[in-house]
Amino acid sequence: MGQWVIRKGLKDTHLQEEGDSMEFLPEAMGGDLVLHCLDSPPEGKPGSRGPVGEGSIPRVGQQEDWLLDSRYKELVEQNTHLQSALKDLEKRCNDLQNKNCLLRKRSFPEVREQVKRLKQKNAELAVITKQLEERSRQLQETSLKAINTPIPRPIQSSSVELCMKSFAQQRAKEMRAHARTLLVKDKQIEVLQKKFWELQAKLAADKEGSYCLSFSDFSHLLSKSRKEALCSQRQIAVRNLKESLNSSHSVQDVSSPYETTTLKTDQVNKQQREHLGVELGKKLRQHKNLEQEVSKKQKRCEELEVQLTEMMNENARLAKENSQLGGKTEWTEKVQSENTDLKVKLAQVTEERNSAIQATNCLQIKLEDLEHELKDMREIAERKQQLENEHEETKLVLEKKEEEVKHLQRAQVEVKVAHERVMQQFQAQVRELKNQYHNQTEQYNLLSQKLEQLKIKKSNHIISELPHVTCFSAAQTYAEDARDLCCSENSSDTFEKPTKALATPTSSLKSDSTQGSPRSCPISEEDAVSETEEPVADKPSLILESARQQPAKLRVFLAQYSYDPYDGPNKHPEVELPLTAGEYVYIFGDMDEDGFFEGELMDGVPHAPLDVQVEPGPSASALLISWLPVTIDAEGSSNGVQVTGYAVYINRQKVKEIASPTAGSALVDLSRLEVFQTSQKVSVRTLSPYEILLKQS
Repeated sequence: MGQWVIRKGLKDTHLQEEGDSMEFLPEAMGGDLVLHCLDSPPEGKPGSRGPVGEGSIPRVGQQEDWLLDSRYKELVEQNTHLQSALKDLEKRCNDLQNKNCLLRKRSFPEVREQVKRLKQKNAELAVITKQLEERSRQLQETSLKAINTPIPRPIQSSSVELCMKSFAQQRAKEMRAHARTLLVKDKQIEVLQKKFWELQAKLAADKEGSYCLSFSDFSHLLSKSRKEALCSQRQIAVRNLKESLNSSHSVQDVSSPYETTTLKTDQVNKQQREHLGVELGKKLRQHKNLEQEVSKKQKRCEELEVQLTEMMNENARLAKENSQLGGKTEWTEKVQSENTDLKVKLAQVTEERNSAIQATNCLQIKLEDLEHELKDMREIAERKQQLENEHEETKLVLEKKEEEVKHLQRAQVEVKVAHERVMQQFQAQVRELKNQYHNQTEQYNLLSQKLEQLKIKKSNHIISELPHVTCFSAAQTYAEDARDLCCSENSSDTFEKPTKALATPTSSLKSDSTQGSPRSCPISEEDAVSETEEPVADKPSLILESARQQPAKLRVFLAQYSYDPYDGPNKHPEVELPLTAGEYVYIFGDMDEDGFFEGELMDGVPHAPLDVQVEPGPSASALLISWLPVTIDAEGSSNGVQVTGYAVYINRQKVKEIASPTAGSALVDLSRLEVFQTSQKVSVRTLSPYEILLKQS
């Protein structure tokens, strides 16, 4: 039974894994896989491409017989042999996998390097063989073209002979070079295989010796198959040369009667070629199927061989590990014997240690007792020193307190004297104010009489303007004589106080006449102290009517109790006036329906801002409010009180606060103010450090 090697076309390459040096020698056979028996085939074997002529017909018949008889039987036998070998290899692989399933992760670097080198060299060999096959194919094609071309004249026989001889010589040289290169590459492969198997033999353990021997036998068979393949290639090359020479002689002999025999041979050749082509197609299909099966089996064999090599490597590694573990077990036995000796010594040492620990514990207890006593002594000494220091400090504090009491007594006496002086000054001021008030009431009565006379004579328009002017001038004279003491009518912008919080008035000023001062005077004064209101059409007439009915009253009260409007349940504490005991308060008019008076403090309150103006802002939803500040200094004061800033109110609700005493304007966003949509009054108030909300402006 012959040995077989699978040969592929130009596009196929060798298949090789880590422990496997098997390769496939490609041959140009149209890109199909063809199985060639490496035993000596009959003379008509396909692949010995001779010249096409008269001798081609018997060669085709021999080829058909050989395909039918010998090759098919050998292929069947080879398949059965390969199947049995595959079964054996699968059994071995299963056994190795069951034994070494946990030891397949590592591989040796030296073996990997050798395998890489073998792969590279096999790739180089494949490239060289492809190049040689291409050259041989080109030469065969050129030779066939030269042979098949008809020679019309017998004169060209000498030139044809020369061409055939030169072609035969050239082809012989190329085949020799090809054979030499193949031999060199085979030698290199054998050397590399020897090195590879030497490395494997070093790594393998004694247990895996049987597997290594079987695998080495397989590699030996592969090398034999390669040698036989080379011999067959040489025989084919020699036959091709002989056939080419014979064809050249036959062409030379037949050139003269060529024209007479062409017609007869063409018909016979066509019929035979058609018949043989059909049969060859059938046989080639069968061969292709068999070759595919063989290739599959061969691949399976290669995979199993690769697994074998991996298992051998793993077994070698395990053997090394076992040897290492054996050394470790010996070492552990020695260590255990030493440990037993050390345990005996340890027991003795522990007894001595326990006795020493007991002695040290007793000494430690004594030391702790002594330390506690020392700590107690130190604490007692520190406590004594601390008490002495505290005693001295209390003495110093008592002396300071006595000095402060003396100083306060002196200050109290001085305050009493100053208070008496201030009271005398206030009494003098009150007397002056009484006199001024009487004079003003008399003047006002005269003016009212004149106004009635003018009202009878003149029209309504002149009458509505004149009292307002006279009242405004009267209010101005009153404000100048009263030293900037003003009254306010609006309950939301004036400082009000319940009647319960006010003491008995020290003095009261009332008008003697039945016709009192008009209430248009406070309104004009409100305009002077920077309050802006929406205009009302019939306001002057209402003011005149109220001025005829109500008399103007100015009273001074002394607060006996302190009062903070933010401490009580008030809805609008910002409109009420906070009081402290001992302050003088000016009250204007009578008590209203809710039990409140209109008034202000005599001193200690900063002035209100003047000339309040409301203008549209830079956007439709903004409002620009401007005023005249009461001071031009950043740390200035007004009426003896430091000014901290200004507050803007819209309809009695604070909307913005400016923490600058020199500020003169504020920008209010109307989109955030729902109250402003229905409001009718904008006011600006002066702020002091004591958070007293002052007059509206």
